[in-house]
Amino acid sequence: MSDAPTLAEICVVACAEAFRGDGEILTSPIGVIPTLGARLAALTFEPDLVYTDGDALQLGAPVPLGDEHAPKIVEAWMPFGKMFDVVWSGRRHVIMGATQIDRFGNQNIACIGPWARPKAQLLGVRGARTAGHGAPRQAIAASRSRGVGRDRMSAQTALLPGLRGSL
Repeated sequence: MSDAPTLAEICVVACAEAFRGDGEILTSPIGVIPTLGARLAALTFEPDLVYTDGDALQLGAPVPLGDEHAPKIVEAWMPFGKMFDVVWSGRRHVIMGATQIDRFGNQNIACIGPWARPKAQLLGVRGARTAGHGAPRQAIAASRSRGVGRDRMSAQTALLPGLRGSL
């Protein structure tokens, strides 16, 4: 057994560091590694980060991953419609753990295979193209796989600011 950190652990810390200096801002981590990174940041050096339960509750403390019965410290009600107020104010920091990332940094979190008849349906678009409006956004890939660095993706759901590419 090695004491060296795993690639996943390095990515979690990198995600946490991406939140450093954010202060009181809504974090929207999408995926396990970004979620662990946001929670690590909140529990260590960014205690003012604001986050939801992924549904409609603003939480006052992180909950353990995978424990649906863990108690939640609820600070406010955050229905989906209110999320847009936060998005357009620029007070949201999004990190997406995409299934596919092309060589330009564009992401796919919608489907694998043809859009009309995908082999697999993923999280979905759900406003991913505007999620970063006025807010920072990073792409984190935890492993080198067929989904990373592609020339073409099945769908393009998020463009990284300043980067351009085509499907």
